[in-house]
Amino acid sequence: MSVIRRNIIRGFGAISIILSLCIFITPVFAQPSTESPVVVVLSFEGPISPLMREYLNRGLKIARDIQATVVILEINTPGGAIDVMNTIVQTIRTSEIPVVVYVSPRGATAASAGTIITLAGHLSAMASETTIGAASPVGGQGEDLGE
Repeated sequence: MSVIRRNIIRGFGAISIILSLCIFITPVFAQPSTESPVVVVLSFEGPISPLMREYLNRGLKIARDIQATVVILEINTPGGAIDVMNTIVQTIRTSEIPVVVYVSPRGATAASAGTIITLAGHLSAMASETTIGAASPVGGQGEDLGE
Protein backbone atom coordinates (compact mmCIF):
# COMPACT_ATOMS: atom_id res chain seq x y z
CA MET A 1 0.00 0.00 0.00
CA SER A 2 2.80 2.40 0.79
CA VAL A 3 4.37 1.73 -2.62
CA ILE A 4 1.12 2.72 -4.38
CA ARG A 5 0.81 5.93 -2.28
CA ARG A 6 4.39 6.92 -3.07
CA ASN A 7 3.76 6.48 -6.79
CA ILE A 8 0.56 8.50 -6.56
CA ILE A 9 2.33 11.25 -4.62
CA ARG A 10 5.21 11.16 -7.07
CA GLY A 11 2.65 11.35 -9.89
CA PHE A 12 1.04 14.43 -8.33
CA GLY A 13 4.49 15.94 -7.83
CA ALA A 14 5.35 15.43 -11.49
CA ILE A 15 1.99 16.83 -12.58
CA SER A 16 2.48 19.87 -10.34
CA ILE A 17 5.88 20.51 -11.85
CA ILE A 18 4.55 20.13 -15.41
CA LEU A 19 1.60 22.44 -14.71
CA SER A 20 3.91 25.01 -13.13
CA LEU A 21 6.16 24.92 -16.16
CA CYS A 22 3.17 25.30 -18.47
CA ILE A 23 2.03 28.37 -16.59
CA PHE A 24 5.45 30.02 -16.96
CA ILE A 25 6.18 28.86 -20.52
CA THR A 26 2.77 29.64 -22.06
CA PRO A 27 3.29 33.43 -22.21
CA VAL A 28 6.52 32.91 -24.15
CA PHE A 29 4.74 30.98 -26.92
CA ALA A 30 1.40 32.77 -26.81
CA GLN A 31 0.37 34.92 -29.76
CA PRO A 32 0.53 38.67 -29.15
CA SER A 33 -2.82 40.27 -28.45
CA THR A 34 -2.47 42.76 -31.29
CA GLU A 35 -1.48 41.79 -34.81
CA SER A 36 1.28 43.58 -36.66
CA PRO A 37 0.09 45.78 -39.53
CA VAL A 38 0.41 44.32 -43.01
CA VAL A 39 2.11 46.58 -45.57
CA VAL A 40 2.29 45.96 -49.32
CA VAL A 41 5.21 47.61 -51.15
CA LEU A 42 5.00 48.20 -54.91
CA SER A 43 7.68 49.78 -57.09
CA PHE A 44 7.42 51.98 -60.22
CA GLU A 45 10.83 52.16 -61.91
CA GLY A 46 11.18 53.80 -65.33
CA PRO A 47 8.71 55.52 -67.66
CA ILE A 48 5.02 55.31 -66.71
CA SER A 49 3.43 52.65 -68.93
CA PRO A 50 0.21 50.60 -69.17
CA LEU A 51 2.09 47.73 -67.50
CA MET A 52 2.46 49.86 -64.35
CA ARG A 53 -1.28 50.53 -64.30
CA GLU A 54 -1.98 46.79 -64.33
CA TYR A 55 0.75 46.18 -61.73
CA LEU A 56 -0.88 48.75 -59.41
CA ASN A 57 -4.35 47.24 -59.92
CA ARG A 58 -3.06 43.76 -59.11
CA GLY A 59 -1.11 45.03 -56.09
CA LEU A 60 -4.15 46.81 -54.67
CA LYS A 61 -6.29 43.70 -55.17
CA ILE A 62 -3.75 41.60 -53.28
CA ALA A 63 -3.59 44.25 -50.54
CA ARG A 64 -7.41 44.08 -50.17
CA ASP A 65 -7.37 40.28 -50.14
CA ILE A 66 -4.78 40.11 -47.35
CA GLN A 67 -6.36 43.05 -45.50
CA ALA A 68 -3.25 45.23 -45.69
CA THR A 69 -3.16 48.38 -43.61
CA VAL A 70 -1.34 50.46 -46.21
CA VAL A 71 0.24 50.23 -49.66
CA ILE A 72 3.58 51.95 -50.23
CA LEU A 73 4.27 52.85 -53.85
CA GLU A 74 7.98 53.50 -54.36
CA ILE A 75 8.42 55.64 -57.45
CA ASN A 76 11.40 56.59 -59.62
CA THR A 77 10.23 57.82 -63.01
CA PRO A 78 10.94 60.47 -65.63
CA GLY A 79 7.19 60.53 -66.43
CA GLY A 80 5.23 58.94 -69.21
CA ALA A 81 1.86 58.52 -70.85
CA ILE A 82 -0.75 61.03 -69.67
CA ASP A 83 -3.73 58.70 -70.18
CA VAL A 84 -2.04 56.02 -68.07
CA MET A 85 -1.15 58.62 -65.44
CA ASN A 86 -4.80 59.69 -65.25
CA THR A 87 -6.03 56.14 -64.64
CA ILE A 88 -3.30 55.53 -62.03
CA VAL A 89 -4.31 58.75 -60.24
CA GLN A 90 -7.97 57.65 -60.24
CA THR A 91 -7.01 54.20 -58.95
CA ILE A 92 -5.02 55.71 -56.08
CA ARG A 93 -7.75 58.22 -55.19
CA THR A 94 -10.46 55.56 -55.08
CA SER A 95 -8.40 52.98 -53.21
CA GLU A 96 -9.99 51.65 -50.02
CA ILE A 97 -6.50 51.15 -48.61
CA PRO A 98 -4.34 54.25 -48.12
CA VAL A 99 -1.56 54.57 -50.69
CA VAL A 100 1.67 56.26 -49.64
CA VAL A 101 3.72 57.38 -52.64
CA TYR A 102 7.41 57.40 -51.76
CA VAL A 103 9.97 58.88 -54.16
CA SER A 104 12.87 56.52 -53.63
CA PRO A 105 15.75 55.50 -53.58
CA ARG A 106 18.23 58.30 -52.93
CA GLY A 107 18.75 60.23 -56.16
CA ALA A 108 15.38 59.15 -57.63
CA THR A 109 13.03 61.48 -59.45
CA ALA A 110 9.28 61.81 -59.88
CA ALA A 111 9.12 64.02 -62.96
CA SER A 112 6.22 64.95 -65.20
CA ALA A 113 3.49 62.29 -64.79
CA GLY A 114 5.39 60.96 -61.76
CA THR A 115 4.80 64.29 -60.02
CA ILE A 116 1.04 64.03 -60.47
CA ILE A 117 1.03 60.42 -59.26
CA THR A 118 3.05 61.45 -56.19
CA LEU A 119 0.57 64.22 -55.40
CA ALA A 120 -2.35 61.78 -55.78
CA GLY A 121 -1.15 59.62 -52.89
CA HIS A 122 -3.01 59.73 -49.59
CA LEU A 123 0.40 60.63 -48.22
CA SER A 124 3.58 61.46 -50.12
CA ALA A 125 7.19 61.29 -48.99
CA MET A 126 10.62 61.66 -50.54
CA ALA A 127 13.95 60.05 -49.72
CA SER A 128 17.02 62.25 -49.30
CA GLU A 129 18.42 63.80 -52.48
CA THR A 130 15.36 63.02 -54.62
CA THR A 131 13.61 65.44 -56.99
CA ILE A 132 10.05 66.05 -58.05
CA GLY A 133 8.59 68.03 -60.93
CA ALA A 134 9.62 68.75 -64.49
CA ALA A 135 11.03 71.83 -66.19
CA SER A 136 10.33 70.83 -69.78
CA PRO A 137 7.77 68.83 -71.74
CA VAL A 138 8.56 65.18 -72.40
CA GLY A 139 7.20 62.57 -74.76
CA GLY A 140 4.60 59.93 -73.90
CA GLN A 141 7.32 57.55 -72.63
CA GLY A 142 9.21 60.20 -70.65
CA GLU A 143 11.78 60.88 -73.37
CA ASP A 144 13.07 64.37 -74.27
CA LEU A 145 11.26 65.97 -77.21
CA GLY A 146 14.28 67.85 -78.48
CA GLU A 147 13.74 70.90 -80.70
